[in-house]
Amino acid sequence: MSFLSSLFLLALPLAAVPVVIHLLHRRRRQVVRWGAMQLLLQSVPHKRRIWQINDLLLMIVRALAVAAVILALSRPQVRSGLLSGQTPGRDVIFIVDASLSTGRLHGGVPVFDQIQRKAREALDRLDASDHVRLMEAASAPHWLAGDSASGPEAKQRVAEHLSTLKPTLATADMPACVQSALLSDAPADATSRLIIVVTDGAAHGWSAETGPRWQAVREIATHASIPTTINVVTADTTNSPFANLSIEKLATNRTRVAVGEPFAVTARVRNTGDVPRDATSLKWELDGQPSGQSPVAALEPGQSSDVTFETAYDQPGAFSLTGRLGRDDDLPGDNAASIVIESLERLPILVCRSEAELERPASQPDFLKAALGRGPEGSRSDYAVSVFEPTFIGLDALAGSDLSQYRCVILDDVLPKSADVVDRLFDFTAKGGGLWLILGEHVTPEQFNAVVFRDGSGLVPLSMGRRVKAGDDRGSFFTIHPPEGTHPATVLLGDTERLDIDDVRISQHWQLSTPDSADDVSVLLETGDGAPLAVEHVTGEGRIIVLGIPSETTWSNLSICQVFVPLVQEWIWYLTQPTAINYNLDPGAPIVLSTQSAGRSTPNAGRRKMAQVRTPSDETVTPVADPAGGNELRYRETVFPGNYLVTVTSADGTGQQVPFCVRRDPDESRLAPLSAEQIAAVTKWGGLRFNTDPLSLAEGASKPIRYRPFWNYLLGLVALLFVAEVVCTHLLTKRRSAC
Repeated sequence: MSFLSSLFLLALPLAAVPVVIHLLHRRRRQVVRWGAMQLLLQSVPHKRRIWQINDLLLMIVRALAVAAVILALSRPQVRSGLLSGQTPGRDVIFIVDASLSTGRLHGGVPVFDQIQRKAREALDRLDASDHVRLMEAASAPHWLAGDSASGPEAKQRVAEHLSTLKPTLATADMPACVQSALLSDAPADATSRLIIVVTDGAAHGWSAETGPRWQAVREIATHASIPTTINVVTADTTNSPFANLSIEKLATNRTRVAVGEPFAVTARVRNTGDVPRDATSLKWELDGQPSGQSPVAALEPGQSSDVTFETAYDQPGAFSLTGRLGRDDDLPGDNAASIVIESLERLPILVCRSEAELERPASQPDFLKAALGRGPEGSRSDYAVSVFEPTFIGLDALAGSDLSQYRCVILDDVLPKSADVVDRLFDFTAKGGGLWLILGEHVTPEQFNAVVFRDGSGLVPLSMGRRVKAGDDRGSFFTIHPPEGTHPATVLLGDTERLDIDDVRISQHWQLSTPDSADDVSVLLETGDGAPLAVEHVTGEGRIIVLGIPSETTWSNLSICQVFVPLVQEWIWYLTQPTAINYNLDPGAPIVLSTQSAGRSTPNAGRRKMAQVRTPSDETVTPVADPAGGNELRYRETVFPGNYLVTVTSADGTGQQVPFCVRRDPDESRLAPLSAEQIAAVTKWGGLRFNTDPLSLAEGASKPIRYRPFWNYLLGLVALLFVAEVVCTHLLTKRRSAC
């Protein structure tokens, strides 16, 4: 036993105070004889013995209470395990690598089988007093048995979890997993901590070149409350050549299309193995149903090929498109990839014009309306031919319009008249709405700079300058420089073989002055001499595009060129993208689903709903509902890549299934093992020990003495002694009064 405040032990003699008081109380008694005393002489000896025993017990209780108070103040500690009668054990944490690379076939058997076997062998060797826990290494730490416990039941629980593990599509972030294990609370009676990492030894995920991350691990281990050892056990694999084709990713221009609209998806196929691969095919599935196939050329090690597939979906809602390689190899997990695309029946847009333009005669062409797929009459029958559903209003009606009903607002050659309207548009874009400003003859730089620019604090951080003319000669004009196609809003516009953007002729345009350095501003289109023609500004969650020429033929022939229709439609798709549900996620990003939007195709969309999520491991879980009582559901446990399926069910039993896809890291398919230099770096920076007995402890970690606080028991004893003293005093007083 040891004491943290041993100076209080000097007060232990105070425990004799009740004894001294007891002795002094006996000496104060005086014998007084009187006549009637002779009648009580026979009963006095018996009662006197009882009173002496009671006084002695009361003295002992008081002395013990004083001693217990003094000992409690000295804060004694006892060696761990002394109170429980068991020998103190270790805190053992298994970190099992279940990343994509562990699914590699070695002799026809996954490497993960060796990982399970080595982990089970170490588990069976643990002592009964050892506390054991289990973590699955993924893109984030995933505890399977996170509650520390000891004994046969704890080992059996970990063994059951271990037997159900399978290789996943994840990348194991080893520094994060080891750090999470180090930061977890250790059992109170554990004398040391042993972290056992069981892995296939693939280099990706170890961040062996990132010294600061492993140095942080070593710093935490060095200052841990108990001695800590980190051992790494590697599965027995050979460096024999392996064959592997991997679908690195599926890409498309946009993940929202109209019902029945053809779209193209490109698959990047790479040979990440050591041997050449013959030509094969890529089979495509729409919501699990065969939809076609594409040829894949023969590839040498390290080579890649882009395979494009074009299809359409004839129903509204989100759907999953999956590509699968037609040939097996040594790493089956990366032979398929998916992407989720949303098919829309309607996309509401608000187009604001001057009142004069609203009364345009039918004989006068309306190029913007035509690009949106609408006829001159704007009848309901015309609306059915296009996903875009525009509502045309005058500028005066903009102030009273409910902008939340629309995904995009187009100001066609008009500008807001008041600051209140600008503020409403600012809120609209901040929440994800799109805004397109088309500048023409009816706007002025003074109005734009005063209402929209506001010295850089308005809707857009760019000012409007003078009108720039190509020249007085009718043959003078500006051209549009074909964009490189790196921006999603212009990726199609730069294709001069299919579109005629290089035939556009501009007689004049507004001068747009962009900031010198702004991350939220980018030039989408520029003239042949480099002047900005169309500028994008990202604000909040939304996007704003400013076009420096009108949509009519007064300043250019853009509206009668072939490129105008895809320009209008692609820009609206781009502007409305932030309002879409994000179906394709990175690991760890939450699944966020509005039950109102998910059920908009059902007749009971407004009724109460519930949802369930089916994970890539076929586990069914319930997402978290909006605590404010809204229509939003969230599921955050997306550390494992793969396909997730959310089932939204209405109160009347009708439901809808919504797919989500969590993308995997393509570098996980490159199975390069940890080199000797990388192992040496991780050992030096992080203090990890490779190729050693998994249960061996580092020097100095095997003979620790750990103490547990004992003063809490003494405080409980003090309370009991005080209660006993009160009871004894009450009984003694009652008996003497009765006599």
